[in-house]
Amino acid sequence: MATLFPPIPPSGTPYSELLVREALTKLGDEWKVFHSVAWQSLRNGRQGDGEADFILLHPNHGLIVIEVKGGDEITIEDGQWFSRNRETGMREAIKNPFLQARDSKYALLNYLREVSIPTHEVPIMHGVCFTGANVDSSIGTYGPMEIVWNKDDLHDPSQMVQRLIKHWDQKASIAPRVARKIHQLLAPTITVRRRLKDDIADAERGLIELTDQQIKAFQLLRKVRKALIIGGAGTGKTLLAANRAKLFAEDGFKVLIVCYNQLLSSWLQDEFHDQDNVIACTFHSLCLKEIKKANLAVPDDLDSGWWESDAPEALVIAAQENGTNFDAIIVDEGQDFSKDWLTALAMLTPDRTDTPYYVFADSHQDLYGRNWGTPSEDWLTIPLDTNCRNTNQIAEKVGDAFGEKVETMGVDGPPVIHHEFRPTSGNTALVEQVVERLLYEEGLGHDQVTVLSDSKQLIERLRQRGVGEYSFTEYGKYGVVAETVKRFKGLESDAVVLVLTRTTDTDTQELRSLSYVGMSRAKSLLFVLSTPGTKKTLGL
Repeated sequence: MATLFPPIPPSGTPYSELLVREALTKLGDEWKVFHSVAWQSLRNGRQGDGEADFILLHPNHGLIVIEVKGGDEITIEDGQWFSRNRETGMREAIKNPFLQARDSKYALLNYLREVSIPTHEVPIMHGVCFTGANVDSSIGTYGPMEIVWNKDDLHDPSQMVQRLIKHWDQKASIAPRVARKIHQLLAPTITVRRRLKDDIADAERGLIELTDQQIKAFQLLRKVRKALIIGGAGTGKTLLAANRAKLFAEDGFKVLIVCYNQLLSSWLQDEFHDQDNVIACTFHSLCLKEIKKANLAVPDDLDSGWWESDAPEALVIAAQENGTNFDAIIVDEGQDFSKDWLTALAMLTPDRTDTPYYVFADSHQDLYGRNWGTPSEDWLTIPLDTNCRNTNQIAEKVGDAFGEKVETMGVDGPPVIHHEFRPTSGNTALVEQVVERLLYEEGLGHDQVTVLSDSKQLIERLRQRGVGEYSFTEYGKYGVVAETVKRFKGLESDAVVLVLTRTTDTDTQELRSLSYVGMSRAKSLLFVLSTPGTKKTLGL
């Protein structure tokens, strides 16, 4: 029996393709069948796309690209192809399937060449399958019948495949390592390695598979070049962004993955430290690097106005002077960017139309009010709504911050605990007591606990103190991490102690946003310290 990838058809798969999937499973064990394949490549230094309904792989025959057309009746009038919809009975204009199959074949050939597959050893053939009709020789010059699979042929898939192979008269001897690389290119394994050192909620260090929704989003990103990926906290935006950048890099793209937050940038730099063709940085560090490289003037007093407006303008000028451009751009935490910033990044590409450009964002985490938005309104929007970071108990409180219900992975954990806190006292004793309990009574490691606050002053006071043998410190240093919510945005921790000093007398919307970001950083344990009024406002 042939092996199909993916093993389960994606939701919304056309009936015609389901019929072909079922038929192709009857092929021999050496066949691998890839369904709904899409790829993005650089052809001779230029952007290039390709997709195919099915690609078959056999070590002794090579690759077969199949274009599938459904419909109970296929007609051609003055060169225009039509198919009659089996459900509605309506005639619909369709593309010439022979041209589609041929173009997909050559696109695949170019793609494999770009990624150093020895294409002289891997013949590529193509064919067309009509699942609802039987066409005959009257099809004319569009294509030989030997490469046509009709409705009745699906009952004997081995014979129809052998007829196509005989027509093309191609032989192959694909080495196992080459076959494995082709497999990875056509059906990449999408997994996310996360460091889980703790025993909280029986979690163990290992691999966490992406949700079905994330896999679908990832597949869409292999088919489109401009997309806005919208998702709440914990829906895996950063992990998807990093994995898409990784695959681009493996395909030879020069990739820019950029964010606003310095700590998130440091995490991304660690992820890509061994990949020279990936630049991971903050937006403003990119601006300064390019401006200095171009020997442009930088004011002595870099005020907020310069960072907000002058820096992106200078970036475009400097990048043109330096000849800096990227084959793919990925923006994480896009809600932190102004529309002008995102437009400036679009200028750092050789072709603003075809260069892949993806923005990952969460409007609830818009803490800076920069009126963000994509450079163009015609971008595809891909939603993510399943929280796969937080336990059910934490996710519920995260949703309550904005009065929303959050979809989760269904993992239970300890309840969220609230402690009444008087921010005006300036006393950090309660924070220290909670952390001390987690370290010395509950057995958590110092690197599993993070203290977050909406107050920079409280964090500074806390860093002058410690618990037992551990000092409170900034992210990336030894001790118990204590950071502001804004700086820690985009990261996560096994246990979070969130200290909220804002009261309901301040901006309620800002309070909700900061609380939403802070609470959603916790994977398994969450302690919230706030006034009773804030507790009521947030539904704690």
